[in-house]
Amino acid sequence: MHTTFEVSQDWGDGLVGFVTVENSGSTVLQTWDLTIETTFDIETLWGGEILKQDGNR
Repeated sequence: MHTTFEVSQDWGDGLVGFVTVENSGSTVLQTWDLTIETTFDIETLWGGEILKQDGNR
């Protein structure tokens, strides 16, 4: 798997960012989890679900 993170808008006290997850292998993944460690708190998420939050992880 390959992941990228891109900030599209940054207001100083908030941002809009995109995480892209690409399956670069030949096996189809039926289920998967993504863990992100950031220098900021994630408060709103579109197109996903926060299952667990521990500080900035």
